[in-house]
Amino acid sequence: MRAFSMRALPLLPPSKFKIISINNEDIGAYLINKYSDYFNLDMLLIVKRYQNKGIGRQIVEKIKLLASKENKSLKLSVIKTNPASNFYKHMGFQVAGEKEGSIKFEYAS
Repeated sequence: MRAFSMRALPLLPPSKFKIISINNEDIGAYLINKYSDYFNLDMLLIVKRYQNKGIGRQIVEKIKLLASKENKSLKLSVIKTNPASNFYKHMGFQVAGEKEGSIKFEYAS
């Protein structure tokens, strides 16, 4: 997973990422794509030392609210072995399917 991410990162358009900052320090980023009937959280990255401090939760809640205001669901997928699966389940996401080693999640308000 890490090797794939590192190779894919330069291909992602930096202008589409929202930067997460605390006290003028960039500590993460996220990427959302909006479609006609849903939002997709394509990536959520938080620097390790800032993980498990509620920052990811705040970001996901913010994105859920944005999707809800537009009456859209929020979708994402994670690799099956990614511990973030439990995080998303705890955040109210439902498993919407599995494909090629990944779990698809959906949150519908």
